[in-house]
Amino acid sequence: MRALVCFFLVVASCAQDVVAQSAEPTAPPSRVADAGARATTSEDAAQPIARVSPEAVDPATLAPGKCPDGMVYIPPGTFLMGLTEAMRREEEKHQNKYPPQQLVTLTKAYCIDKTEVTAGAYRKCVAAGVCRRNSCNAKYDDTLDHPMNCMSWGEADTYCRWMNKRLPTEAEWEYAARGKKGARHPWGNTKPDDTKLWYSGSTQRGLHTAPVGSFPKGASPFGLLDMEGNVGEWVNDWDGPQASEPCTDPPGPAAGHSKVMKGGSAGSGVYELDIGQSWGLRPSSGSFEAGMRCAVDARPR
Repeated sequence: MRALVCFFLVVASCAQDVVAQSAEPTAPPSRVADAGARATTSEDAAQPIARVSPEAVDPATLAPGKCPDGMVYIPPGTFLMGLTEAMRREEEKHQNKYPPQQLVTLTKAYCIDKTEVTAGAYRKCVAAGVCRRNSCNAKYDDTLDHPMNCMSWGEADTYCRWMNKRLPTEAEWEYAARGKKGARHPWGNTKPDDTKLWYSGSTQRGLHTAPVGSFPKGASPFGLLDMEGNVGEWVNDWDGPQASEPCTDPPGPAAGHSKVMKGGSAGSGVYELDIGQSWGLRPSSGSFEAGMRCAVDARPR
């Protein structure tokens, strides 16, 4: 669990060349590894994309404030990023200390997928010869409306770029999930329950996912669905230590050993869920719980 690095170069500016010094990461013990996940290699890093999907939209052709189908417009704004005070107090019970939340300003509008990328959508990328394999939910016809999972970071990155999109930064992801009010969960500060997300609360979900968009009561202030639970979501940032200084448009560390994943998953319990919570995994990790949603730059309204 961590937040991103930000350092002042000028007032409200961020370092572009911070290198994460964290040790080689592992997923928390409660995370369920995919028994069928294969060993991965450097191929899981960002790869050149020879072509884009025929369904891809050039964002430059969109009117101001408009997004490709299935995406939600997120305006520029300022918000508090990182673990809420309530989550920090819980962490302190386990002798883990984290700095206060960080004031982050995003100056550029963007669009982000309303739901996690589905297995059915990912199948099209494999059929096009751009994505490498149908795994986990994409193997089965009855889970094509479930989130794509067992994704390495490189596979998630390849899919988004095939759609003429990109992975969101951690700050973009968290702002889209939290909005300006700074609540602990997308829906507010009330505790998670089975009407708001797919997680291991009253029922242990194990290795099972749910169709995307199944929990409208758990929507974020911007109307995004499944920002907590179902599958964790890769973002673009390298993992690194947390800072608390105000920051503008943070890109995250320039390099590191692990990439950031957000949002909890089907295997997460109540204690593990907080919008500010994240964990670092090796980019090649193909955990059952690893999925994604994509983002794209937008023209401001």
